[in-house]
Amino acid sequence: MASPVEEELVALARVTDPASLALQPGLNPTVRRTSMHDGVEVGIINLDDGASAKFWFKSHHLLPNDLGGTYFIMSDGSDAFMRGHFCWELQLPDYALASLEDLHQFIRDHDAETP
Repeated sequence: MASPVEEELVALARVTDPASLALQPGLNPTVRRTSMHDGVEVGIINLDDGASAKFWFKSHHLLPNDLGGTYFIMSDGSDAFMRGHFCWELQLPDYALASLEDLHQFIRDHDAETP
């Protein structure tokens, strides 16, 4: 069963395409992002192998008693939701994620971590 934040971000993804927005560089060189009026961060991660992932992130700071979360849609059509981990904005590890499999592994490794 999806959490309320997951349902919110999946619904937002249906109507908001990060590729149609003016995106700015993120904390990582592979991330372009912008913040929406409700505090949700949206953007695109470009991976080393040319694949990409769109994301919708809501911080735990905006959600009482919740870890927050990030919804990802990958360029191969797969999707994933990760609870917690990120604090104020999406920040990937210092090492580059080379592929969608690396991103999926990162999501599995860090799902439900307290930010």
